[in-house]
Amino acid sequence: MNIKCNRHSLHRPGITTSLFKILLSTVTLLLSITTISCNDESAVLPGIIGSSLNITTDPEGVAVYMNNVDKKALTPVSLPDVEPGFYKLTLSKRTYLDTTYYVLLKRGLEDKLFFEMRENPVYWWRTYTMSYIGLPFGYINRVRVDKLNRKWFASDFGVILLADSTFTVYNSGNSGIQSSSILDLYSASDGKVWFATTGGIIRYDGSTFTQFNTANSDLPENYITCVYEGKNSVFWFGTRSSGLLRYDGVNFIRYNTDNSGIASDRVTALATDTSGVVYVGTAGAGISIFNGTSWRQLNSFSNSLRSDFISKLLFHPDGSLWIGMGYSLSAGGIAKWDGSQISNYIVRGSEGTANLITDLALDLKNNLWISTGDQGLFYFRSGKMIQYTKRNSGIIADEALSIAIDQTGDKWIAGNGISQYWGRK
Repeated sequence: MNIKCNRHSLHRPGITTSLFKILLSTVTLLLSITTISCNDESAVLPGIIGSSLNITTDPEGVAVYMNNVDKKALTPVSLPDVEPGFYKLTLSKRTYLDTTYYVLLKRGLEDKLFFEMRENPVYWWRTYTMSYIGLPFGYINRVRVDKLNRKWFASDFGVILLADSTFTVYNSGNSGIQSSSILDLYSASDGKVWFATTGGIIRYDGSTFTQFNTANSDLPENYITCVYEGKNSVFWFGTRSSGLLRYDGVNFIRYNTDNSGIASDRVTALATDTSGVVYVGTAGAGISIFNGTSWRQLNSFSNSLRSDFISKLLFHPDGSLWIGMGYSLSAGGIAKWDGSQISNYIVRGSEGTANLITDLALDLKNNLWISTGDQGLFYFRSGKMIQYTKRNSGIIADEALSIAIDQTGDKWIAGNGISQYWGRK
């Protein structure tokens, strides 16, 4: 820039020629700086190296906006040559809640961001209240799915069947059920459904409910806590205080602390492996394992099990055993038994550690789902827990007593009503 100056117009008495030259140089420099800073081009100085931004999401196919500008790209996406700076990043996908994230990009770096999109409950959940089902109040204690994809629910007021979008309630007033307080149920390989109740055992063959109790069978007590079908159609039942029962279709055989190696007579959970070995969960004594002739134990003392209060046992197709633990006064959690070693996992949610694991289920991809008595539902995959509560999802209540997954992958959660969830398939 050429600046022409009139020395006489700028000269004032007392200002020497040397001082004038210094002032003139200063003015010229200031004008030069002002010219650069007032340029209408980008605020990024020439020569600054851009950054790249790699965005992945679960699920994929999410639209990306930066400072409210649509990047015309769906995740997973790589955005190259992004100028350094502070950005508002918005992710949007139909049936999911928009996610906004603020990111500061430095120059010359490759940033990788992963986002777990939150589902919009309006599109992913449906709930059924107790009054809608046809019950006055109370809880649904257990839910299971039969071979016809019908849903069976055990409640404090009888058995509930959901078939063809219709709920049917069976209780002592309209069927052969003598006890309406149902604690557990099992859909057998032959199509029959078995129920564990406070008044004995009930078997349903599709038309008739048959009752087994202390008055008409060899049952040592009527309070039956759980039921499971083992190898060769042998059924196993747990009792509140009389140990384990084996039923071969004719007789009940009893195993208790007086005549066997079972660790406790308070049986709370059952499972059998492919070879017919029975795993018996107890209230306070861990797990007793019975191979037909001898017994061995899994517990907190000898195997580092987190809790000896067992609420659920579930075999994975790979042969490992998932264990649900805890009760209201004891720290709960889940554990995995691989046949030789126990691995404990703490189920920690937004309100702290879940004290009671009420049920376990595997989805169609063999990922684990966990219902809890105080913190809703958890999805466990690759060591990561994702929680569903009344606050962040469409679940009817945080007191989730049971979970089952149907043939289409829908999740059914029982508690103070029923929740149906068709996400994460």
